[in-house]
Amino acid sequence: MTDSPLHWLLQKPKPLLQRQPVFSLKQAGELLGLKLQQMRRHVKEGRIRAIRIGERGHFRVLQSEVEKFRENK
Repeated sequence: MTDSPLHWLLQKPKPLLQRQPVFSLKQAGELLGLKLQQMRRHVKEGRIRAIRIGERGHFRVLQSEVEKFRENK
């Protein structure tokens, strides 16, 4: 099956969160030099995309979002 040029289509895709590091708002803020409240505001205003996890609504930020924000800062 690996002889086919499309064999990768038959593989089970990995979830996005397993492909790159994920940070809490506090951790992402430390990387960006921002306080937790500033991070919450940036997420609320859409400047940083975050994923809400669990019932309590804890946010997680993908490494790519941290890098994107750092570049546009």
